[in-house]
Amino acid sequence: MSVLKVSPNGNSFDLLPMIQMLCAFAVVMVEEPGNGKEKKRKAIEIVKGFLKNFNIPVPMTLVNLILPLIVDKVVDMLNKLIWKS
Repeated sequence: MSVLKVSPNGNSFDLLPMIQMLCAFAVVMVEEPGNGKEKKRKAIEIVKGFLKNFNIPVPMTLVNLILPLIVDKVVDMLNKLIWKS
């Protein structure tokens, strides 16, 4: 089984698209003017909490590596498309 695939109850799905969607949701949830580092920390904690609460088996070393990068990409995309910074 791939690190980025999960097979709960025999149904396989890719983790990366799910984590990207969770990051987008978390970034929107914590959005407020200023304090980017704190918002990033909160968004990452929201995603980690979701993964833990729903027992999604993904190695935390991988999560710690990819979440900051994905959050940055999501923020960049939202800045360009929605928030127009």
